Amino acid sequence: MKSRLVASLALIGVAALGTAGCTFVTPQVTPSIQTVSDGMNTTVGQVGIRNAVLIIGDGGQAANLVFTAVNNSSGPVTLSAQLLSDGSRMTETAPLPVGVTSFGKEDRIQFTGVELADGGVAQVFFQYGQETGSTVQVPVLNTDTNGFADYGPVVETTVVVEESTTVVTGG
Repeated sequence: MKSRLVASLALIGVAALGTAGCTFVTPQVTPSIQTVSDGMNTTVGQVGIRNAVLIIGDGGQAANLVFTAVNNSSGPVTLSAQLLSDGSRMTETAPLPVGVTSFGKEDRIQFTGVELADGGVAQVFFQYGQETGSTVQVPVLNTDTNGFADYGPVVETTVVVEESTTVVTGG
């Protein structure tokens, strides 16, 4: 009788181990799922920065910061984005209402006079109000990258026209 009980318990143990499959000894990866995207994410206080990338134009002299911001705070904030490039810091700010705001096409945060290379990364520091900021290694892409053709920086040029005075004398 005891051998039958031991055999039944052993059979139950083998069946449990067999039905557990590889997950019995292999760690699960579902708790560490990563976001699949081109850009980087961070959170500053009640503001989430999602899929941040820098899109450069020809020559890499200007960059458009493309991302989605999710403001979960109780009111609008002024978001500051600081690009750290070649030892210099360039800061741009943008109003951020409550809710979701996409930056890239209409709403733009642009940096000019920078030296950025396609395929590299750049440090961008996000911050607002008195919240502790966050530095993110943001990928640098160009407008040839699939899906970013319309997101390049818009560089305004100034045309200087000099007036000339022509004096006509009669003779």
